[in-house]
Amino acid sequence: MQNILLAKEGIRFVYNSFKRKFIGYRKYDGNAEEICNQIVKNCWNGQFFKTGAGNFNQFWSRDFGMCCESLI
Repeated sequence: MQNILLAKEGIRFVYNSFKRKFIGYRKYDGNAEEICNQIVKNCWNGQFFKTGAGNFNQFWSRDFGMCCESLI
């Protein structure tokens, strides 16, 4: 079971890599506030906020810990 999950993640990484290479990154229209709103909306998957539209979907508490000082 774990091997299947690892294979799926590997396929997803490769797919995203090729997509970025040949299609590029998603472009957002509008001013800064509109762009930020679109990004936040795009990162909500119905259950949690993804860290971005790229390879890494989950946001770990350690990631938050590394940026606390900057947020404060």
